[in-house]
Amino acid sequence: MAYDPKSLVNGILRLIPRRHHQRFTRVLKACQVRLRGWIFGTGIAMIFLGVGAALGLWILQIPSAFAFGIIASLFEIIPYFGSIIGTFFTSLSSTKYFTNKISICSHTIFSSESDRCSYCATIGNGAAS
Repeated sequence: MAYDPKSLVNGILRLIPRRHHQRFTRVLKACQVRLRGWIFGTGIAMIFLGVGAALGLWILQIPSAFAFGIIASLFEIIPYFGSIIGTFFTSLSSTKYFTNKISICSHTIFSSESDRCSYCATIGNGAAS
């Protein structure tokens, strides 16, 4: 139907009395213009949201930032709630990532000097990743 809307329009026009065909055709063309504009605008919003999310997550060094940007942009198609849902999933994943970093920092700050040196040595050897 999206590829060939004329068949759909012709089918609908069969249901409309002939005296209203011209008026109904004008209404359908106006709807087509508005729908095309909405699809174009939504596509632009999806691109900006996805690029912005991916760029922001990349700056924050979140793993899979590009994938999260794509997910956030795809959820943008859902009116009103899509961007909220996409942001929620991204935030949920990054919270797990930042919680690990916060626990490392708090352990480093609040431990004694000898503990810090041994912990830094294990991080350098790759044991605490």
